[in-house]
Amino acid sequence: MVKKGVIFDLDGTLVDSYEAIAASLNAARAHFGFEAQPVPEVRRHVGWGLEVLMERSLGAERVLEGVRVFRERYREIFIALTRLMPGARETVATLAGRGYRLGVATNKPEVFSRQLIDELGLGRFIAVVRGAKDGVRLKPEPDLVLAVLSELGLAPAEAVYVGDMGVDIATARAAGLDVLLVATGSQTAAELEAAGAPHVMLTLAELAAILA
Repeated sequence: MVKKGVIFDLDGTLVDSYEAIAASLNAARAHFGFEAQPVPEVRRHVGWGLEVLMERSLGAERVLEGVRVFRERYREIFIALTRLMPGARETVATLAGRGYRLGVATNKPEVFSRQLIDELGLGRFIAVVRGAKDGVRLKPEPDLVLAVLSELGLAPAEAVYVGDMGVDIATARAAGLDVLLVATGSQTAAELEAAGAPHVMLTLAELAAILA
């Protein structure tokens, strides 16, 4: 079946927000007296949701307070310290111009995700953004992707999911979508291939040609 839509992950796929995430995580670590972690180290743990990031960095008993401190700092800096991945704007604009219905399904909090999409100039192309909020199961569960599909009016076979991690493979398969991965996020191309990725792009700019 011809694809009619594309659903994107956010961090590591459409946007580079690792500096903002690392700064906010390190604010939480400092709150508990821990040393700061460098951005490359933080980057490898992004993508599973904020609570998982906090648990891995601070320990299970500090998650709630860590999340509070993280969000307080993140609200102050996330717009200024986040930028689009190379080729993201051009790729999204090209796909929208071809008539693809576009959405985002991410483990990032939905309120921050929507703001980033709008502030970075993608809001006029991407109609639906779904992310973490109370009562929603996160990836690798298929709920977020299925919610975006429903709002876009698409069947799973009519869309492709584009992400940057092995968890995105499991998510897409659980939702019944084909998946393409880009090696610009938390995992290298070799790691993505080892995780079973059917196709790995080195940059998002490749996507428009693949879907042509």
